Amino acid sequence: MARRDRGALVTRALFGAGLLLLGVVGAVLLLRSPAPKTPPTTAAAPPPATTTAPPATTTAPPPAPVQVTSVTPFSATISWRTDTESTDRLAVSLGSGPPTLWSAAVGPSVDHSATVRGLVFDTDYRVAVAGREVAFHTPRPSTSTVASTGGGAIVLDGSPFFPLMVWGECPAQYGNLIASGINLIAHNPCGGANAQVDALAGRALSAGIAGDAEAQNPALIGWFFPDEADSHHLTGRTLPPVPEASIVGRISLLTLSNHVYSRAAPLAWGRAMYPGLIARSDVVGFDLYPLQSWCLKTEIDDVYSAQRELVGLAGGRPTFQWIESGKMDCGARGGVVTPKVIRAESWLAVAGGAHGLGFFPGEWTPANAAAVAAVTADVKAIAPALLGASTPASANAPLRVAAHVLEDAVYVVAVNPTRRPVQARIAVGALGDREVQMLGGGTLRAHGGVLTETIAPLGTRVYIAPPG
Repeated sequence: MARRDRGALVTRALFGAGLLLLGVVGAVLLLRSPAPKTPPTTAAAPPPATTTAPPATTTAPPPAPVQVTSVTPFSATISWRTDTESTDRLAVSLGSGPPTLWSAAVGPSVDHSATVRGLVFDTDYRVAVAGREVAFHTPRPSTSTVASTGGGAIVLDGSPFFPLMVWGECPAQYGNLIASGINLIAHNPCGGANAQVDALAGRALSAGIAGDAEAQNPALIGWFFPDEADSHHLTGRTLPPVPEASIVGRISLLTLSNHVYSRAAPLAWGRAMYPGLIARSDVVGFDLYPLQSWCLKTEIDDVYSAQRELVGLAGGRPTFQWIESGKMDCGARGGVVTPKVIRAESWLAVAGGAHGLGFFPGEWTPANAAAVAAVTADVKAIAPALLGASTPASANAPLRVAAHVLEDAVYVVAVNPTRRPVQARIAVGALGDREVQMLGGGTLRAHGGVLTETIAPLGTRVYIAPPG
């Protein structure tokens, strides 16, 4: 029994030592192990400070140096500012062309404003003043344009108007007519006045026929009396009644035949009816057609002479003339209506005092259409001047001349009505020694109020001397 107890004691001692050793090893391993990592704690960022922006201060931009302050179909008002007091005037250009109109001089001041009247509706313009430029486009006329007469011109909404007319064409032709510069169309044989107004849609003005059922359309600027009323044996008493222009804001227009001219044979009933016919109208014109009505081969100078006579009969009324623009009664028996003839007759009428032009017939060859377009473009560029005050002018025969002054600019029209060149000497005292520009290009200097140059057969000249 004693040996067994000794072994048990040894076994127990070894077992205890083993436990002690395991405890030491465990403690060492525990001490050598890294401490568990605690994830860092980061405090949440404070919310951004809320700041209230101060109210924005808006400063109005300074006014533009040149501004279009008002534009109508027939006028424009321009304002401008200069750094120092000055006296300036507007220089007005039609489209991309050179200046052809000027305003009255304004000043001395730093703030300026000027109005130009007699502009063309639905057209691009440029205005230069004080070294700056501004462009604008005139709108189409309204359907309530007020028409009247004054100073020997048609007046629309208070501005002078130079009519460029066609008679008796159907709406299918209107696009071509407007492209050639026509601004007034009368008598629609393909549907009447209402259809005419609708088809034009403001691209050109309309005139009706006196006594017609549709003559009350408010878009019409007036009425034509029956065409060539003298040839139909009408008198002032037998013309159709129309309201007075001062009451309704529309005008009456009368076209007489060539028999009103002293060099034409009188009608069978004489000439006594002309004063009464003219007295009934607000605007009076006539048709001569020397090549295609008189069947002359070359002579067109009567266009000027007949116009001068009509101005004398009109008693201060605006006058116009119809220009032959194609074959009519005479055909091959008369002279050929060429582009040069159209240009020469048009400017002969203007030199004679016409304040309106019509072109008949209204269907043209391409070359004649281009000639009509050239005439209308030049007329539109200077229309207010052509309707303004005249100034003395003379020239050597056979030339025909006229001159006008508007806002210190001088405008001279010269025409050679013959088929040969003419060495021209044109005297217009208002020119002085100024340099003049010619519509269509070129310049010429006057010396002591005299211009000299050679003008070609059937040649036309329009000279412009800007304000001095």
